[in-house]
Amino acid sequence: MPECTVKRSSTFSIATSETLVDWNDEESDPYGWHSNSVNPHQIIPNIPGRYEATLYIEIAGVSGSGTGWWTARVYTPAGVMGGRFLVNHDAFTRMFPITTPMFACNGSTDAVALTLQHQESGSRSMTTMSRFTMKRVGP
Repeated sequence: MPECTVKRSSTFSIATSETLVDWNDEESDPYGWHSNSVNPHQIIPNIPGRYEATLYIEIAGVSGSGTGWWTARVYTPAGVMGGRFLVNHDAFTRMFPITTPMFACNGSTDAVALTLQHQESGSRSMTTMSRFTMKRVGP
């Protein structure tokens, strides 16, 4: 089945407000669904059908004691999928997967994007190990 997997070549700083993630590298994009120069935060499939989007995310913690919260949201034509997750200080939340329910895309303008946000003081970052994949699962 057709798919696209994007990543970042550098860490992404997570703000305290909802921020779109610009993906600046493709791990696999044989159908040209992603552009590094035009709307790099989006994956836009050019084949109509049913899709799933999966985010594998690694978030770096901050120094100190206690924990911190962060939020990930995947925007699809069918709605928003996401949740609020806990990050331990001096640790990583490693490759936490978020997979959307199946949704339809029209093959021309429907796009999928990801936002990140943290709710605590201190900095957070998404590491270069993170991946965002969109795959066609049916007609």
